[in-house]
Amino acid sequence: GREQARASASQLAELVGEAGGMEMDNLVVYSSDFCRARETAEEALAALGRDPAAIITEIGLRERWFGELDAQPLQTYHDVWPRDLVNAQHETFGVESVDSVATRLRVMLLRMEEAHAEGGVSIVLCAHADTLQILQSYVAGADVRRFSQYRFGNGEVRALLADPASLPEPVPLVAANGVAA
Repeated sequence: GREQARASASQLAELVGEAGGMEMDNLVVYSSDFCRARETAEEALAALGRDPAAIITEIGLRERWFGELDAQPLQTYHDVWPRDLVNAQHETFGVESVDSVATRLRVMLLRMEEAHAEGGVSIVLCAHADTLQILQSYVAGADVRRFSQYRFGNGEVRALLADPASLPEPVPLVAANGVAA
């Protein structure tokens, strides 16, 4: 994980440079307060020669709550994602619904827009796969129920654009029995 985070720093520098020629001095980094995301942000900033103390903790970037499945093996999430494709409001197993996550992220984005109303900054979000995939789907104007088909790799860097064409090619879910969901 740490090596992946350091390796992502060069991707980040490229992306920020491509975003209108922004300089790294104008980088604002928000991270989930959960340690995995925070450590990823710290490693990436260190690789860029930036002070990790500049990271802003944002609870809106927390991982989606998986209710009864929290702290269970990752495979148990395969019981949730197919349900998400059918209903973005479901709370089966006590999970936080996709719509609830999208609403939480929308509120967070509005706070960030207000905090950086003067512009001239590149904002980096360091969070968890479901959270980032739901956010990217929402911002792109795509169907948020399909977020799980736009999987993030560890340390992967993506631009957050209001354009469905900015999404990667979807990868269909495969259920535990090996059948596409």
